[in-house]
Amino acid sequence: MKKLFSILTLLFTTLVWAQPVRFSAEIDTNRILIGDQFTLQLKGEVNEGTNFEWPIIPDTVSGLDFVDISKIDTSTKDGFWHLSQKLTLTSFDSGYVAIPPLTVKANGQEASSQAMAVAVAFPELSEEQDYYDIKEPMEPPFN
Repeated sequence: MKKLFSILTLLFTTLVWAQPVRFSAEIDTNRILIGDQFTLQLKGEVNEGTNFEWPIIPDTVSGLDFVDISKIDTSTKDGFWHLSQKLTLTSFDSGYVAIPPLTVKANGQEASSQAMAVAVAFPELSEEQDYYDIKEPMEPPFN
């Protein structure tokens, strides 16, 4: 009976500490106009007290500009850290912009997101409509 109890205790302890690392990345839209902003939401879950490596999006992702990067928000529930971060991005190049898979590492395990793409398009222009500046040029005041 003692052997069975110790085996069950060891098995339970191993299962508790061997919880998988969870990670996901989502974008709020997959189509924008040039200069529009979109949000990339990163979410992860690791055991409480675990050292982990949060993904860093390389600033060399072609065609993306960072508008805002929030701090990593952390909450604790049922022995897990629930992590989240919001990144506001934009693009000034038309075409498709690829966001590569992002990875969280913890407990010798890795969890990756899917690669994502955002279509960046020009606004529709009408041939009948006159073109004009966004704002009239201003004359500087001279004394």
